[in-house]
Amino acid sequence: MFADYQLLKTHFSPYFTNSKFLFTLNHYREDIQTLRVQFKNGSLYEYYNLPVVEFESFKNSPSLGSYLNHQIKNRYPYNRIG
Repeated sequence: MFADYQLLKTHFSPYFTNSKFLFTLNHYREDIQTLRVQFKNGSLYEYYNLPVVEFESFKNSPSLGSYLNHQIKNRYPYNRIG
């Protein structure tokens, strides 16, 4: 079941990136395995059922955009929330 945006919006704190495409990783909630990402174009996405080990690999990768596209997108359910 997907997380409710209104419930989650106060439980994420932004982590600003130097990525070409990603503005912030609004962090990861391990208790619900949800990652929130905001792109520089303003769109906001949540990725669900993302294991903590995958999140750690993502945030430590040399290219966040590349990792997101090749390892997370289309492997985990996601929803555009803004």
